[in-house]
Amino acid sequence: MFTRLIGSKFLIVALAAAGPAATASANDVEVKVENYSNDNVVVAMAYDHFDGVVAAEGWFQIKPGTSRKFKTNTANDLYLRVERAGKEVTFDKFPKFRSWPVNGGRFDVLKESDDSSIRVLRTGVNLEHRINIKKDDKLPTGWANKRFFRVGSENETLEVKP
Repeated sequence: MFTRLIGSKFLIVALAAAGPAATASANDVEVKVENYSNDNVVVAMAYDHFDGVVAAEGWFQIKPGTSRKFKTNTANDLYLRVERAGKEVTFDKFPKFRSWPVNGGRFDVLKESDDSSIRVLRTGVNLEHRINIKKDDKLPTGWANKRFFRVGSENETLEVKP
């Protein structure tokens, strides 16, 4: 379970301040999460208007002293959930939240390609476990709705300290 992997020392979330890269579009949003603590942190992403068929995906582990970039087009309306020691990390500057289903391990939530009312919940190391549910049905055991904060399109630097 990922909660054993996470610490509570220090985390910086930085939205890239530089202009778009040569291959990136002007609408791209890039979020860089840098972990300066001695412990791991995890991040999940969700999209207000789907990224293709993906509604939510995670957990992306960030080891101490490393970073990871999360990138999407602003049309996808990126939301993030950052957890430290199994607890939600929030930022005053990002007060808008929406909920998406998450699982304790690696997961993703997709919409069925031929039926937008069906959600496909996948888990497992290789996302090999699959459960289909109707959009508003009760979540199966091991799944829960969790809050994600809306990133938006502004460039920001945020720090989370102990």
